[in-house]
Amino acid sequence: MDRTSYLLSLQKQKQSPKFDHFLSMVHRIGNCPVRLTNNVIGGKWKPVIFNLIVHDVNRFGEIVHLVEGLSKKVLTTQLREMEADGILQRTASDQRLKKVEYSLTEKGKSFIPVIEAMCAWGLSNEDKKDARI
Repeated sequence: MDRTSYLLSLQKQKQSPKFDHFLSMVHRIGNCPVRLTNNVIGGKWKPVIFNLIVHDVNRFGEIVHLVEGLSKKVLTTQLREMEADGILQRTASDQRLKKVEYSLTEKGKSFIPVIEAMCAWGLSNEDKKDARI
């Protein structure tokens, strides 16, 4: 049974507006919308980096120093991917010492409520002995 036939058989079984809405998104996007979101902002470091930039920690060195365990190489890769996905904008100034800052694009700003919800959930479910950054 191919994927479309399987989804249609599920739709008959579920018969709910919630599932119908989900199915319409899958057909429109071509995949699960959660997976699409995860491709853009998922992973170990992207949400953390995004959250820092939301809170005006927008320079490479600041991010490296604040996030324990994040290497410069990984940070560079993550920032480039987020820039390629249209979430971040990189701005370099022509000063004696080159200054590079990252800011959110309009697409990135639309993700702020999701990050805020993740922060709220994390705070409300925090286990003190497992709290790590």
